[in-house]
Amino acid sequence: MQHFQKLRVVPGPAFDLAAFQVKVRAGNFHPYTTSALRRVIAVYECSRAEARRIIQTIVCKLAKHDYVRTVRLNNGMLADEYGTRFDELGWYVKLLINQDDGEHDVVSCHLTRYPLTTMSETIDAFDPGME
Repeated sequence: MQHFQKLRVVPGPAFDLAAFQVKVRAGNFHPYTTSALRRVIAVYECSRAEARRIIQTIVCKLAKHDYVRTVRLNNGMLADEYGTRFDELGWYVKLLINQDDGEHDVVSCHLTRYPLTTMSETIDAFDPGME
């Protein structure tokens, strides 16, 4: 499992959201197992394939106003963080394009742990006890 520490916030977003969504819509993306797939499976009690489709739907519904910030991770890569509502729940989504292989990664996709302020709204915490 890859675990990335956020080093600092940088000006962003780092990636063109629409271009990222084109890849995701086509199925050309990698959702991280622990911080995305398993978190969605826990909420919806679904299969990995269904969780992947839910993540695909959530990422493809993101809009520019859902942007929160861009962070530089301890491995040097940049990741864009978003907050959105899906199924009346608040979701935190972290996206990056892997510098090593160019793969479009959904690093995180899980319920919000704390209030998350996007460019247009504040989304309440829906899973404050999550580690």
